[in-house]
Amino acid sequence: MSFVFKKFHKTPDHMNLELFRSLDSMTGLHNGHFFISSNEETILDNYDDIRKLLEDSSVTSVTVVAHCADAAMPHNDLVTKLEQVKKDLIRYKNFKFVLIAGLPYHWEINFDDHCNFLYIFYPEYQGIYWPLYKNELPLGPRPIKKHFLSLNKRADVYRQILYYTFDQNSWIEKSHFSYLGEDYIHGNLYSEKRFLEIDAQIKSSKYFKNLMTPTKKFLSLHNDTFLESYQNNYSSGLDPTWNIDHRLYKESFCSIIVESSPTNRIINLSEKTFRAITYKHPFLLFGSENTHRFLIQDLGIDLGIYNDVIANWDTGINNDQRFENFIKFITKIANLTVDDLTVINNLLDNKTSYLRDQYRHVYDQMMSKQNFILHSVKKFSNL
Repeated sequence: MSFVFKKFHKTPDHMNLELFRSLDSMTGLHNGHFFISSNEETILDNYDDIRKLLEDSSVTSVTVVAHCADAAMPHNDLVTKLEQVKKDLIRYKNFKFVLIAGLPYHWEINFDDHCNFLYIFYPEYQGIYWPLYKNELPLGPRPIKKHFLSLNKRADVYRQILYYTFDQNSWIEKSHFSYLGEDYIHGNLYSEKRFLEIDAQIKSSKYFKNLMTPTKKFLSLHNDTFLESYQNNYSSGLDPTWNIDHRLYKESFCSIIVESSPTNRIINLSEKTFRAITYKHPFLLFGSENTHRFLIQDLGIDLGIYNDVIANWDTGINNDQRFENFIKFITKIANLTVDDLTVINNLLDNKTSYLRDQYRHVYDQMMSKQNFILHSVKKFSNL
């Protein structure tokens, strides 16, 4: 007896782990006990079919494992699916559910009173990007030519506000900056429709309505060596935006990073952030609420300015106000000279080296915990 996923979200090889491959390979019937494992999106997409097994008299018990391989965004129908999971855990005593989460608990529904629900927090999964960049020669003290590096491929309201702000303050000249206006993941670049939708949002915003729309809707880097590969809608392998153009990093003081979907309740940290850490490039980051708290408390990654960050744009206020405070901090750097930034960069060298070492430690912990998690799941599932 087997189970076939009707909808399957394939995890890219570079985002997968032996832990997840081992769990997924166990999917099937084991002496009357049905075990199903896949990434969270696939499990929730197929949950209606999975729950039919709970009524199958030939099945003694059912264990479902939803893991964090390639997890970035919450499921579109998350609340409805979880309410059904909770009802089923109450109704079916032979049903067990395991969530392996690489980010702080984002399901919101409380399962604490269910002994047949196992929550495994695995923040070390964020180390998944280390192998991609570990062999890059990290930056060190160097002459600074530009203030900022900010590469924005996908359209997003806060990335577009960032573009308007850089344009209006003449910071483009101080930066390696791009805004390519992709309409969705692996979608079309330079989407005028998406640009105009976001522009209308900005014009109706309390905080940003006075920003002027740039003359050019989109902005590409001069001599962008990867632009053609962005436009070719690659079908497999690494996203070409994950590559490093070493010159851009060497010439600029810091990365300005607006993570994907920073208004989502699930924290999303991507290659943008961990590439900067591994490459020893100072960075300013705007993400979902409590992103910096997660970096510090769960991963031990602290650039040293995060007391200001947590107070000003990490939590506690609405998203527009958070972003306004983020811009205010960027302004402080924009007002410095490149000579000032060269001195500051030299002073930061030990700190960025520490962050790189700490991220390597996160990766080591990710690898070392795999056997413990696998054993915990097997024990909980009575396998």
